[in-house]
Amino acid sequence: TCMGGATARALDTLAPNPRRHIILFSDGMQNINPMLADIPGGAIQILHVDPADAGSHAFTPWVFGDSGLPGKPGQDLVSFGTHIHTIGVGLSASPWTDLLAAVAEQTNGKHFETPAPDIDLHNFYISDLLDSFSGATPQLLRRHCATFTPSHGPLTDDCCVHSASRRLTIVLVWQGNPDQNQLVCSLEAPDGTLLDIDCRTKVSPLRRVITLPLPPYHRGRLMNHAGHWRLHIMGKMKSATNCQIYWIAEDPKVHLHIDRSRVMYRVGESVPIMARLMQNDKPLSAVKIQQATITMVSPSIDFQRFFKEYKVTTAQMRSAEKQLKKRGKFSETEIKLFVISQDKRAMTQCLKTVSRRMSMEYKRGALVRSIPLKTAGVHRLNLDIVALDRKRECVLRSLTHSVYARPAKER
Repeated sequence: TCMGGATARALDTLAPNPRRHIILFSDGMQNINPMLADIPGGAIQILHVDPADAGSHAFTPWVFGDSGLPGKPGQDLVSFGTHIHTIGVGLSASPWTDLLAAVAEQTNGKHFETPAPDIDLHNFYISDLLDSFSGATPQLLRRHCATFTPSHGPLTDDCCVHSASRRLTIVLVWQGNPDQNQLVCSLEAPDGTLLDIDCRTKVSPLRRVITLPLPPYHRGRLMNHAGHWRLHIMGKMKSATNCQIYWIAEDPKVHLHIDRSRVMYRVGESVPIMARLMQNDKPLSAVKIQQATITMVSPSIDFQRFFKEYKVTTAQMRSAEKQLKKRGKFSETEIKLFVISQDKRAMTQCLKTVSRRMSMEYKRGALVRSIPLKTAGVHRLNLDIVALDRKRECVLRSLTHSVYARPAKER
């Protein structure tokens, strides 16, 4: 992977702007010059690494080729004033995990890891990037993960929309072969009217995006949009299919804010969560909050510890070397990662997560909770609030925040 060259090209391409962002996808195993390399003091630069000197850089243990792209020696990544968000795709293990996390940390970006990109990258784009609008008008009202089973008939999901909302966007995402798995949907207004949404729907192979101005105009009249909307999902499929539904509204009056000053922690530390549900720039009182829960989805195992303890036989190493021989030269660590990726039982253990659901406390106009981190890796925090506004209209708000826990410091 030529991470250094790609990052340098992106920095050169971006026009001068006070809000510059780069999203870097990689497994972190770079082997093409120039590279993202650490220098004394912990800073990261884009450098051409001499193969004879590669061992002196903690993040660049080998050099396999040169892209011909120029590096940027003498300039730390932070000096470019650009947020670099890193997405680790595939198996994660040190030192590559540390490199991607350090790049994001030094440039005030977000770091996200997924060993299952086909599932999690949808979440990253639709949930995590949407969170960057927190405090503005787009609000994630609700998200729901469900399983569509053809034999059980249509799948229905509903969401409460506030009278102040001026636009409603519904995103339906599902998995599977796009040639075989196709879903269609219909939208029911609060008064039971089925709306014509064909002209309002953007169609993709595994996605539907419905955008509707509010209040909706139907058969010559404006409808009342406050209340529960229902999405009916149908399709012809041979087997059950996992799908995700996101309800997003432009609501200028009711906002959900969360303090996300840190995304990087150590195992053993606690994540302090503080959220405020605001209406017209004033927090709603405790009596208005009907339900406030936070669900924490965490890795079930410490992957770095698992990687160290995972036993690989000599026969497995030789077999893997033969399979990788045509792709180039690989280190023992990479070969071991390849062996793990072929072990279904090991992969199941690595991908397994555990969920904990906790209630939040209301203190001084804010919802608070402190959550200890017990395992290394990415922890996803899903906050769900049900409340009544000052006119006693129902308000639903949902928010996703990801934090990364590094292993505990060795004493």
